[in-house]
Amino acid sequence: MFNRLIIFSLLLVLFSCNTGPNPARHTNISSSQPKPQLPDKVTHKKIYDTVHVIREEVDLEEDNYNEEYHPTSQYKIWKKRVKQILRWNKQYSYLRLSPKANIIDVATINTPKGRRTILAWMTDMQTNMSPDNDYTCPEVTQGKGYFKGKLHYSLIDNSNSKLINSINVCVPESFEHGDTLTYYEFNDFRDYPFAIANPKYQSKIGHLIYHARGGTDTTEAEAEVLYLWDFNNDGKDYEFYLFEQASCVGKASTLLGYCERGDSLKWYTWDITHKVTGTNQKDSTYTTKEYWLDEAMTFQMDKDGKLNFLIDYRGRGGDLCRNYFKYSATDDTYSGIIDTRLKPEDSSKKISWYPQPEDLK
Repeated sequence: MFNRLIIFSLLLVLFSCNTGPNPARHTNISSSQPKPQLPDKVTHKKIYDTVHVIREEVDLEEDNYNEEYHPTSQYKIWKKRVKQILRWNKQYSYLRLSPKANIIDVATINTPKGRRTILAWMTDMQTNMSPDNDYTCPEVTQGKGYFKGKLHYSLIDNSNSKLINSINVCVPESFEHGDTLTYYEFNDFRDYPFAIANPKYQSKIGHLIYHARGGTDTTEAEAEVLYLWDFNNDGKDYEFYLFEQASCVGKASTLLGYCERGDSLKWYTWDITHKVTGTNQKDSTYTTKEYWLDEAMTFQMDKDGKLNFLIDYRGRGGDLCRNYFKYSATDDTYSGIIDTRLKPEDSSKKISWYPQPEDLK
């Protein structure tokens, strides 16, 4: 009996020692796990550190980025694009575009001089997403998920993997000085959508223009911004466009593309003649060279290389604009006339608060 008591006492002592605090339970397990690494030889800023979610005009840090704050469709599209970006960064790292560069889009074209690849890349890149269902006017071109940074395009010769040329895309912004003078400054184009509703569904959102792989008029899909098509109707899918809509008044559009003549990437300018009616009710003309035009790239030129359309800004305190544009295949240039002169028949036209481009015969 005494021996049994001794054995029982020893078991109690052993049990009390094994049920004490477990040091492993108070260890930061995550600190001992390996951290995810970018591919070798990629020195770019970690893309996963660039997420900012817009919710009720509040930027949430990545630590708070979870299912409560993001729509699943945007998040899945973003994750897919991030994987592509990491692959492209590694694949084209030999170009040494910039230590801060992230390649966000790639397209390949066949030319008389061989295959060429167009790269869209950004420096100082951040990611923005908005979980609201309704589209605002700027989001018609931004989408519900977009990259924000300094946008560049580069052309690569596939035969020798050499860089041919690069373009930094800028946007003009106007500033008023006093009562009469307006001047312009060029700032970096900064909004490149990756998640946007499909433009095939023209509902209450308005005139969507970027292509999308799937989606509906309210559900986002993967945006196709570097979408090559035949804008000037010369039979070659060499052109692509960018849009920026800062308000509901109209979309600024610009045209880029491959130029056979110089075997290079080209940002097209437009030689514009403006026909206006002055405050003294007298007509006059002046000329400018433009990179950006309102709404022009929402259309395609006819087989003669011409594009005519009308936009009515009178409901927003502007003019009734008649646009007449043309393309010269001889020297690969664009020109046109923007006519805002007052005409007697204009008074009978209904004024629209929301300007939309219309075909002008």
